[in-house]
Amino acid sequence: MAVSEGRAFVAERRHRLVDPGHRSANNELRTTVIRLRREIKNKQGHVGRLTILVQQRSNTIDDLRGKLEQSRQQIQQLNEEADHLAALVRMS
Repeated sequence: MAVSEGRAFVAERRHRLVDPGHRSANNELRTTVIRLRREIKNKQGHVGRLTILVQQRSNTIDDLRGKLEQSRQQIQQLNEEADHLAALVRMS
């Protein structure tokens, strides 16, 4: 008898020795394990997608902060120019 045939024989014999109530509970547990593995896989997929979205959002926020800082600097320069021009007008 080959090793795999021996394992199959032992598994079949063990299966016959288990009472039907335990077999039913075992089947329910297998179903539960399969369902939970599927849920974990789905949730891991969601986490992966959310991670990408958070990274994209962070990049967008960083870009917008940079643009805001540039706008503030430009406004400051324009205010300084306006003050300078106003001073020139007052002198003339």
